[in-house]
Amino acid sequence: MTTLRTAFIFTLVLFSYSSVAQEGKLKFAINPGHNYEIRINQGSIVSVRELELSEGRHDIQIWAPTYNIIDTAVTIVAGQDQTLMIQLSRSSEWLTWDVQYREE
Repeated sequence: MTTLRTAFIFTLVLFSYSSVAQEGKLKFAINPGHNYEIRINQGSIVSVRELELSEGRHDIQIWAPTYNIIDTAVTIVAGQDQTLMIQLSRSSEWLTWDVQYREE
């Protein structure tokens, strides 16, 4: 009975430890700071300022109208906050259109 009880307690402690969220917070500092979208690991598109992500590597794609798409990756460490700072640059197509529009 004692062995069974010890095994049960050990399993309970192990389960409790492994069920603790192994996540970290990723904050986004994107310029311009409006009208952008973020895709994480080729999944859903979100428009947020911060996310809780599981520990490990995550592929990030950031897009905003008239700007170049940014592809990058981050490695999340459980329990740590990180900030991803991105300066979006105008796409060459938009710059060409803008010059042509101003000449008209």
